[in-house]
Amino acid sequence: MQWDVKLRNPFSYSNIGLVLLVIAIFGILLVILIDILSKKVKEIKETPKPIDVNMIKNEYLAKIDNLIKRVNNKEIKERKAYNELSVIIREFIFKTTHIDVLKYTLADAKATNNKELIKLLNEYYEPEFSSEGKGDLNTSIENTRKVIREWN
Repeated sequence: MQWDVKLRNPFSYSNIGLVLLVIAIFGILLVILIDILSKKVKEIKETPKPIDVNMIKNEYLAKIDNLIKRVNNKEIKERKAYNELSVIIREFIFKTTHIDVLKYTLADAKATNNKELIKLLNEYYEPEFSSEGKGDLNTSIENTRKVIREWN
């Protein structure tokens, strides 16, 4: 009797398994490559733009001039002026260094080792937070101006 079915050798297998394994390996390598490249693109996008320090200096010196005008016109009290002076120097340092000193306490600021910031915040501290603390506002303003003008 003749058969229509051809018998296979005992160890003959389909090549489909090998093809799927190769496709899976290439797929995994492709996913890893895309992940690495996307991280590189993010790093390139996140690099900070060059800072025009002179423009920032002029902006914050103008803020100090505005503060002086408001103090001279008796629009704000000395304690509030010290508070605004503290915000001005903190914002200036943040914009020039990208260190978020806006939320720093005096102890946190000391940890930065930024001598100018520490000196100014020490100078502002008592008049800004003490109900009876008096400071020399004009000297503090001039010291702040000096730090901003001499900033590198």
